[in-house]
Amino acid sequence: MDSNREPSDLKTGRAALETSGADTNLTILIVEDEVSVRKLVTRFLTLNGYRVLAADGPCAALDLWAEHQDEVALLLTDVIMPGALSGRALAVRLQAERPALQILYTSGYSAESLADDGLLDDDINFLQKPYRPEQLLETVRAVLAGEAPSHQNQNQNRNRYVETTAC
Repeated sequence: MDSNREPSDLKTGRAALETSGADTNLTILIVEDEVSVRKLVTRFLTLNGYRVLAADGPCAALDLWAEHQDEVALLLTDVIMPGALSGRALAVRLQAERPALQILYTSGYSAESLADDGLLDDDINFLQKPYRPEQLLETVRAVLAGEAPSHQNQNQNRNRYVETTAC
């Protein structure tokens, strides 16, 4: 494969942007511990006009947040993360500082199993892995536009998700 060629999914995503008319001059904070997924998602969203801040875990995300919190429109985070904080605990922490922050969770586990384990509420913005680039773009746009599932209950039982360990 020619290393200068773009994967067809990335070309498709750029074409989707050009025809969508969506406002993409927004910043997304991605928190993903899997390097290849983080790089691909970053590249795809960047090609589609978003400014992306990428972190390999919640602690790195907190550092980026400290510098850019007024710019970040969306937190895209994996739910299950290695280390001190889960993606859910990170989201609760950031949303406590800025309630208008939009959250999109992602995981290889189903939303139902995460809810059954008490890691997520039922009515959250969630994209199950693996997902196609077009699904990611469509879901990001819907969450940013307020058209995705309501996340009004994310603040309910907030203390249930707060973890006592810090970065």
